[in-house]
Amino acid sequence: MHERKFAVLYCRISKNTSQQDESDSIVNQKILLQRVAAQNGFEHTQFFIDDGYSGTTFDRPALKQMEDAIRAGMVCAVLVKDISRLGRDYLKIGYYLEQFFPRHNVRFMAVSGGIDSNTTSTDFVPLYSVMDEWYARDISRKMRLMYRSRASTGTAIGSPVYGYTRTKGKTGPWEIDYEAAAVVRYIYRLAL
Repeated sequence: MHERKFAVLYCRISKNTSQQDESDSIVNQKILLQRVAAQNGFEHTQFFIDDGYSGTTFDRPALKQMEDAIRAGMVCAVLVKDISRLGRDYLKIGYYLEQFFPRHNVRFMAVSGGIDSNTTSTDFVPLYSVMDEWYARDISRKMRLMYRSRASTGTAIGSPVYGYTRTKGKTGPWEIDYEAAAVVRYIYRLAL
């Protein structure tokens, strides 16, 4: 057993784009978690950050490192901004809260949800997790519909393929990149 256990301050964000709300940024998650850790007397903390990883997958590097540190007996608590930062799969969240963390005597806190395994019941956490999972599925479905709708109107989506370039604006058809197009024509002539 390690003499100085630390509290994990776990941060995750799916994408870091300018369209993302400032309150969901990694920087703001870190500030919030540091403040809450200090308020709860956690003197030794360590950040574990998965930047650019979806909450629907649990194959994330920092999450795996956190699990290893917990198994090694180095962690006394895990703090997250909200339950969705840990993940968006209610079965996996249930596993962490009902089995993994208690088995390793790790306190769990989801700050914005008011969840603290030491002081509050975690009975409603599976419900929150189901809602988070439904939200992730709904967003995914809406994004697919949006891309399908754009494509059906002739709007180019995604990155241009070699031989084309994006128009000056973000939407609209791709333009031919004449220098690259010459290379593509040459390759086709060689293939023929």
